[in-house]
Amino acid sequence: MDCTNKNICNLTILSLLVASIIYLCVFGLSTSKPFFSIQNVHTCSQSNSSQSVPKDELEVALEEVSMADRTVIVAIVNKAYVEPQDDRYPSMLDLFLESFWLGEDTRSLLDHLLVVAVDQTAYDRCKFRGLHCYKLVTESVDFTGEKLFMSEDFIKMMWRRTLFLLDLLKRDYNFIFTDTDVMWLRNPFARLSRNSKEDLQISTDFFRGNPWSKNNPINTGFYYIRSNNKTIALFDKWYAMKDSSKGMKEQDVLASLIKKGVLGQLGLKVRFLDTLYFSGFCSDSKDMKVVTTVHANCCRSISAKVVDLMTVLRDWKRFKGSMAGEEMANANGTQSFQWSGHIACANSWRGGQNARSLPSFQPSVLHYHFNFTGFRVLLIDLSLARFSMATLRNLKIKTATCKRIVKELHSYEREVEREAAKTADMKEKGADPYDLKQQENVLAESRMMIPDCRKRLEASLADLKGTLAELEESNQKEGPEIDEAQSTIADVEKLCQTTDV
Repeated sequence: MDCTNKNICNLTILSLLVASIIYLCVFGLSTSKPFFSIQNVHTCSQSNSSQSVPKDELEVALEEVSMADRTVIVAIVNKAYVEPQDDRYPSMLDLFLESFWLGEDTRSLLDHLLVVAVDQTAYDRCKFRGLHCYKLVTESVDFTGEKLFMSEDFIKMMWRRTLFLLDLLKRDYNFIFTDTDVMWLRNPFARLSRNSKEDLQISTDFFRGNPWSKNNPINTGFYYIRSNNKTIALFDKWYAMKDSSKGMKEQDVLASLIKKGVLGQLGLKVRFLDTLYFSGFCSDSKDMKVVTTVHANCCRSISAKVVDLMTVLRDWKRFKGSMAGEEMANANGTQSFQWSGHIACANSWRGGQNARSLPSFQPSVLHYHFNFTGFRVLLIDLSLARFSMATLRNLKIKTATCKRIVKELHSYEREVEREAAKTADMKEKGADPYDLKQQENVLAESRMMIPDCRKRLEASLADLKGTLAELEESNQKEGPEIDEAQSTIADVEKLCQTTDV
């Protein structure tokens, strides 16, 4: 009897134990008691850590601005670019944003723009404008002030920028990088190729006529790049050159790599952008109907860039106000409209006159000067004086441009002679067919540069003659600038006759 009761007792205890285990298994995960909650949190944390990595601030910012194909637009700013120079508005960032407002089909692109600030002031200004902003940490380096072109701090800032953009590629983001001194007058995606096989599309200071030619001088102030193993390898190799390229800005280092064949080594397909569409102060677009961006390149200081970019936006508004330029189209359908001269930027290289004090084109103002000897009142139209002064500077710039293109032409002609001699020598010596073919391609590419250079020289000559005619119409026919322009015109015309430009 005692044995039976003992067995029943043991069976009861075992049953309760099994029931408890079943309860824990079925209801333990949903219970809210503290003991089970601790176990549950531990389990969840292990599961999450094995499935995903927490997003950092940059990833969150990129996701906010990314297009469906993981493309973003990136601009990098510091205090000097977001605050007005000498407390005089607008700032460079103001002009940059204004171009999106005035441009065609560009306003919506601000939704995809990430403004990267390298100091607190730039970040605060960015947030105040309601933009998508990210603060880039730059340890032990002060990037707040203006970094003059090719200064040591300028070079450091450009390399830090390259490292940051490499990070974007490694995060699998395609992007357009744009300097804030680039005015977006039209949506660039309408002109950029969306062919996924093209890895990089980069702007140029001067376009040589062939979008695939490595002879095009690149400008890293505007480019569109796709994230893939090849572009990441390019940026890795590029940034790795930083410490062995002292005194060189990152753009020159990349240009050197391209010249040495890095694109072929990595299998990259690169399109060099035509300045007709993606223009700059180095080479103005000749057609306002198709121009997409205008970059204040070939300019040394921010203050000078601001002055001349204000003029660019005024030109653009004037063009848009003339019924999209139809009134200025000639019988051939090409534009007779011309950009105003980039006077402040031309002067920025001299290091003398403050760009902000340059004469501006204002409505006519009558100034009265009394000649008491003859009791006459002379009315001097100050706007004409300003026009004359600015046109003289413009004349000097265009004269220098003609001379530079002449030098380029002679340089290409000498290059063709060298390559032709080298090709002939290889043929005579029975060189390897593959090597000979490569040399013939080099010769063909060199020859192709000459017609393009001649066309640019012809256009530059016509531009110079037009500016000289403007001065003659204003009864200004003497002076060193005019003498030099006339001499250059005579030399170029003589060259044109001998080379059939």
